[in-house]
Amino acid sequence: MQHWIAITSDMLLQSLQSRELTALIKPESAAAVGEEIDDVVATIREAVANNRGNTLPADDTLIPRTLRSVAMDILRVRLSLRYGVAINESRQAAHDAALTRLAEIAKGTYLIIAPTGEIPSMPAHAPHVTAPDSTFGSSARFGWWPRPQ
Repeated sequence: MQHWIAITSDMLLQSLQSRELTALIKPESAAAVGEEIDDVVATIREAVANNRGNTLPADDTLIPRTLRSVAMDILRVRLSLRYGVAINESRQAAHDAALTRLAEIAKGTYLIIAPTGEIPSMPAHAPHVTAPDSTFGSSARFGWWPRPQ
């Protein structure tokens, strides 16, 4: 299984409703669809790169497989706005949730699977406590401790 994938226009077409398809199947819309895909891929990669715990592959066209639905939600709304297709509430809510998820990824709330398939783990937040070593030491007030026998 590929952990990072390239978003294609075929993936987008499979996720559209019939009223959205009629606006996007026109030959003149092919270049615009490609531009929007490139923009959304760049936005997703930027959010992933903002968290230093994530790693990106060298191929600029790949995004994490787990963010495919985020890409589709953003693409559907952007293309609907571009071609004057009405956006229903569920599409808008999915778009807003996708943007929120990208913001959380950029902040480090979520770590993304590495291109190699390695699943990242959040760093532990354990308190750092250092106790004094009571075996040997001195104190001006109490003298040497423990006292030599």
